[in-house]
Amino acid sequence: MIVLQIDVGIRGVAPGYNTQQFLSQKMRQCKFWGGLALAGLAVTANLFDQLCLSIVGTTLATTSLVIIVGAVMQTSRQVESLLEGPRLQHKLDNERRIIQSLSM
Repeated sequence: MIVLQIDVGIRGVAPGYNTQQFLSQKMRQCKFWGGLALAGLAVTANLFDQLCLSIVGTTLATTSLVIIVGAVMQTSRQVESLLEGPRLQHKLDNERRIIQSLSM
């Protein structure tokens, strides 16, 4: 686990198994609320499409637009996180060098 490699903890949570359980619980909560928000968004988009169909006579395919925008946002976040990894590794390497030079 990356948390052990960089010696980071969560305030108020004991290291080890408790930290792992805490992070797993937070991930489940995020997935639940994210799924609920996505379901609400899909229903709202569908209702908006039905409203447009009754008023204008055509739909705007808002559900498809929501999916496309979500995919683009997720891809951009993934690219950002991939670019962040080498930067963090470089900072860690610099800090290790500084700590080693102090201990000599």
